[in-house]
Amino acid sequence: YIYFIYTIYIYMRQDMATGKYFINENELECCICLEIWVRKDPRVLPCQHTFCYGCLVKTVKRNRLTCPLCRVRTVLPDKGVKGLPNNLLKHSLKSTNHNEIAERCLKHGKDIIYPKLVCSTCKIKNLCEICIEDDHSNADCVVKSFKRLSTNLKDFWLSSKRRVDQLCLDVKNEIENLMETVKEIEESWHMMVDKKIKELKQKVKDYEEKKLHNLKLTLSKIGNIFINEDEIREEIDNLSKTKLMAKNSPKLFTNLDLVEKKIEEFKIFTKYLQIGSFENISKSFSYTNEGLYELSEKDNSTLITLRKDDTINSQEFSLDKHISSFNITKSNIYGLDKETGDLFLSRKPFKKDIILNKFNDNFKVSLFTAYDDDKDNEYIFCLDNLSNYPSTLYFYRNNSLKWKRNIRKRFYNLCILSNGCSLGVTGCEIYKFDKNNGNIIERQWLNVSPCISLSSLPFQGFLLADLQDRNIKQYDNNLNIISIFNVGIHPIYLKITSHGLLFVQDLDNPKLSYTYKIY
Repeated sequence: YIYFIYTIYIYMRQDMATGKYFINENELECCICLEIWVRKDPRVLPCQHTFCYGCLVKTVKRNRLTCPLCRVRTVLPDKGVKGLPNNLLKHSLKSTNHNEIAERCLKHGKDIIYPKLVCSTCKIKNLCEICIEDDHSNADCVVKSFKRLSTNLKDFWLSSKRRVDQLCLDVKNEIENLMETVKEIEESWHMMVDKKIKELKQKVKDYEEKKLHNLKLTLSKIGNIFINEDEIREEIDNLSKTKLMAKNSPKLFTNLDLVEKKIEEFKIFTKYLQIGSFENISKSFSYTNEGLYELSEKDNSTLITLRKDDTINSQEFSLDKHISSFNITKSNIYGLDKETGDLFLSRKPFKKDIILNKFNDNFKVSLFTAYDDDKDNEYIFCLDNLSNYPSTLYFYRNNSLKWKRNIRKRFYNLCILSNGCSLGVTGCEIYKFDKNNGNIIERQWLNVSPCISLSSLPFQGFLLADLQDRNIKQYDNNLNIISIFNVGIHPIYLKITSHGLLFVQDLDNPKLSYTYKIY
């Protein structure tokens, strides 16, 4: 065995009594299997993190893998994982006899029991025989295997580490934005001060010109033999008594400050309550706070019907253009004619006859989504004709093109988050795009079927349903799974409204859907 001790940083130190060197155990542990990688053919990724050969083989997807620690993507060489370099440290480590160097109990100084045992009640690890017999033999103590506990906590550790790593990135972005804000404030203050200084200097120059002009006029009168002595004296007195003076002492005041504020905690859904259902729903529909809008054809006319519940009572609207799919937000209806690639919109409130106006002119739309945030910003995220390769993504805010970018991926679903960032889902990956420039700021493997449904949450994050999985998964804005719940049916489509109502279509019976209140 090798004698490991815990240190905060990676280092080796010499024990003065034995002359032996000790190594940080954590740095020799594969975070996938939580075992020491020294004898398990360790391979090093370009990010310098080391894992067991067998563990890396299991994580390969399409000749690529993602580091579980830092999430850096690696394209494997021709030989696959075998082509990755070995960790040379393993050749420098010499296995020692357990009797020569053994891990000892801190309390009794005795060799610990192998495999390692811990008391989960007392929060004590590395137990020796005396510990078991004298300190942890009562009924309240629960002694467990260190390895089993580590294995059970592995997913939580990895998930927590990813969240902390993401928070570190978020803090960095937050600081950059704050410093940019402070710089803008500084520049605005400088502009205000400079403007005021220029005004004051101009006043001084104007005063100088006026004073000298009046003095010259007075001086020109003095040589006149018909001079009015009293008038000249009064003018000179007035000129000598008139001064340009500072009215107020200079002050700079602002009530602007930066304060720490705890944002509303992330709401995790764990419970649900069915509150309604809809039967015989059409192939194209959109669920909102107002109810269920459905698309239909009647007498060569395109109609939209609004049902507030599963009754015969409904409202009917006629469209002046043919559309094959649509999306209704707080402010608009968006309709797509998939045959022509034309995207139309019309603003609420709807009249009985809805007039649709064409939105796109220079490209054909094959896929789109729309979203209105709580600040009344209107977003449209769309993909042009899939027959063109590479495809182009277009992102609009308040009907103005914010960014567009070419992408060599086939997206099956699009989504807009409450913070303005957008998501694109392929068959196995989900991409997160920056709301300002369209840069890819996050990418994660999903291991799901191409046919999925996702809906942004009104506060932050989104819900995702996979055709292969009966569960609904809740993600935060950083693509971390927060919770998984099951509503008792096989979801094929889902949508959550700003009022927190969840609409789920049943895969086993597509003409049937349910509404839930989730908590």
